[in-house]
Amino acid sequence: MSDSRELWAVTVALPHEAAALRAHFRGGARTRYRHVTVTEGRLGDREALLAVTGMGPERAGEAARFLFAQYPVTHLVSTGYCGALQLGLACGDAVLAERCAFVSEPQGGALCDLPLLRKAEEALRLADIPARLGILLTSPKPVLKGADKELLGAKTGATAVDMESAAILQEAAAGSKKIASVTVRFIVDALQDELADTGPFLDENAGVKPLRLARELLRRPKLFQELPDLGRKAARARDGLTRFLGRFFGLGGAQNQS
Repeated sequence: MSDSRELWAVTVALPHEAAALRAHFRGGARTRYRHVTVTEGRLGDREALLAVTGMGPERAGEAARFLFAQYPVTHLVSTGYCGALQLGLACGDAVLAERCAFVSEPQGGALCDLPLLRKAEEALRLADIPARLGILLTSPKPVLKGADKELLGAKTGATAVDMESAAILQEAAAGSKKIASVTVRFIVDALQDELADTGPFLDENAGVKPLRLARELLRRPKLFQELPDLGRKAARARDGLTRFLGRFFGLGGAQNQS
């Protein structure tokens, strides 16, 4: 890919999130590096990359370093799912991150690019997706319990929590070449929701380990109810992500907002 023009990158943690781009992304060459998958392609008339980073800040940071070292990325959209830390946010709502910070350093972190933030805000409005501007925290482990989310939100004032964004934006800001970056995440679990712990039977890309799942189902029969509910929540968040990306990139009949 040429380094003399814009090159957009869209990063997500999971293949389930990447599926939100299927209706929009025309893919070509694919590169696999450890847990990272990068697909070259186009979003409308833009050269673009889709990077699936894997879950967690360590994997996301490593993926971002590889991405920015191998490709002349000029614009970054970091997106995917998150959990609410404040009241009034429902499943499928969007969080526009004015700043992404690690849970360990909630007052630090990286600022998102203001013009891209305004562009994302307009895309969400056109897609009729409720959105809130705020601080997005990145945690090294899932924050699943309502009480834990409420405490984290009260202590930090943050709007939502995920496991990748701060690590990705930190790498985007680390190089000598400026990468205009924006982070938009979609709520899976509202503040009062409590999600099932899927860690024992999922890999870093949320792929199911069948034997471990079978053992967990025997040990935790409640999973028979919890997993379908989690699937429905994730599907709703992905629907919002799909509509947002279509509007942001001016695709699928949406008016180009650039």
